[in-house]
Amino acid sequence: MANGVLTVDGLPLGTADNGDGTRALLVTQSPAAVPQTLTQTYTASANMTTAAAITPAPASGEKIVAVGIQVSTDTAMNFSVQMETSANVLARVFLPANGDYTITLRLKGDLADKKLFGKASAVGNVSITAITLSEA
Repeated sequence: MANGVLTVDGLPLGTADNGDGTRALLVTQSPAAVPQTLTQTYTASANMTTAAAITPAPASGEKIVAVGIQVSTDTAMNFSVQMETSANVLARVFLPANGDYTITLRLKGDLADKKLFGKASAVGNVSITAITLSEA
């Protein structure tokens, strides 16, 4: 990051298809920095009252970092972002029926090699888009 400005190199959003339902952008913090790959993952469910993965696994030995998570639903509920195995809650938002919320906090997982999971407090359609990267 130079003077608080990120530069985006590579392909425009939507053109770098990883072949697994995710897209990637190459983001560098400065010309001399090692590039980081951002992954965008979309998840939808009619019932996420049992926690389910909303991100891919991070690179081996690293932790997942969410730089943005957008949640929308047709049902009033609270929605938790938690770790895959420990169920430690990293963030929780309260959503009205037909509402949405974007979590812009930088959420870093507390365990290596684990995904972020989402869990809803009520049965209802929920859609999640997560932008993530891997970090030591």
